Amino acid sequence: MERIMQLRHKSAVLTFMLLASFLLSTKAFAHPLQVSVGFTTLVKAPGVTRVALGNGKLAEVHALSESDEVLVIGLVPGVTDLRVWTDEGEQHKYRLTVGSSRKTIDIKQLNSLMSDLEGINVKSLGNGDLLLYGQALRPRDAALADALAERYSEIISEVTLPAVVALPTINLNARIVEVRRNDLMEVGIDWVDSIAGPDVALVSDWSTNSIFRPELPDSFQAPSGLLLPLDVGTKTYAGWATRVTSAIDLLAQDGIARLLAEPQVSVVSGQEARFVAGGQIPISVLNQQGQPIIKYKDYGIILEIEPVADGADGLINARIAVEVSSIDPSVSVNGIPGIVSRKTNTHVSLLDGESFVVSGLLSSESSKDVNKIPGLGDIPIIGELFKSRAFRNRQTELLVLVRPTLVSAIDNVNKRRLARFESLLTESRDALQFSLYD
Repeated sequence: MERIMQLRHKSAVLTFMLLASFLLSTKAFAHPLQVSVGFTTLVKAPGVTRVALGNGKLAEVHALSESDEVLVIGLVPGVTDLRVWTDEGEQHKYRLTVGSSRKTIDIKQLNSLMSDLEGINVKSLGNGDLLLYGQALRPRDAALADALAERYSEIISEVTLPAVVALPTINLNARIVEVRRNDLMEVGIDWVDSIAGPDVALVSDWSTNSIFRPELPDSFQAPSGLLLPLDVGTKTYAGWATRVTSAIDLLAQDGIARLLAEPQVSVVSGQEARFVAGGQIPISVLNQQGQPIIKYKDYGIILEIEPVADGADGLINARIAVEVSSIDPSVSVNGIPGIVSRKTNTHVSLLDGESFVVSGLLSSESSKDVNKIPGLGDIPIIGELFKSRAFRNRQTELLVLVRPTLVSAIDNVNKRRLARFESLLTESRDALQFSLYD
């Protein structure tokens, strides 16, 4: 009986020791530790000397003995165990869970997001995953499908790009305005308009008396120094026929602004639009064989714009080149006249529909004309009464206003242009038809 009691006591002690060992082992393994993919976490471990990870593909671990910590970096979603040894011989176990950093979504929410995107379909794979498949009509729709697959762990994207990529079209509305300010000043006496020159006259009444005389014709105008009294039959006159009032003209004219051109063109993003209103001048040059050939140089109003639409930010980046040139006959080489030009080149960024102005293209011309009576105008001091001076200062500034907008085939801008084209076509056909009144 006593032996049986001893065996039972030993059995209870053994059971207690096994249970305590199991509990300790469970407690050691039960330390939960979580980290997301692409993130890190620190675990306090005083006296840490060594670490080990069950699956090294799920995470990276580093023992930081200086700070008594363990650094864990999540790599791939999954579950594994982590063991930590200390300098006191202790061993700590952790259950490491590496979770996905992406959010979750169900098929109802995904169908709602993709309802407006034609060509892309949603399918449930049965294991919780959702498949996006089909051919997108626009590149941005395919990019959206890829972004959703990157954000949500359940989504798999097999959406393909459209066969033909439609680039955005940009409408360019440009206005080229020349602001001209002309200052004209004339100072002096214009004797050409005030004095008709020397005048000799003979006036006589062949039939008269002290009571009456014949009426003079309406076209007759006697000089101011030739006045006939009733009792004189004949009188002569020699002198200056003049309306001199010593008028001094002070004249100033303010400038005006005129619209030189207003081109409206549409161009595909990334391509160049070029507008020329002017002509070409032939220039003789020598080719590589030394033979003369003719090349043509454009002159007039030349506008070059190369816009690029940035769909992400809604900006339009544009390279602008403007040139206004004219033929200068005062300078010529071998009979070919020179060209006076004003040009500028710039690069701008602006939102869809915004306008910008390029200005500062100035031109200035000054001149002075002196008109005088030969001989009299050269007399000191008194000669100022017989001359007139004209001072001219011609200044112009070129303003270029450009307004780029994104358009499509159904936009109102394009519709108005089509309507205008149909109207002009109808008018031209009517003008060319046979008429009895031609």
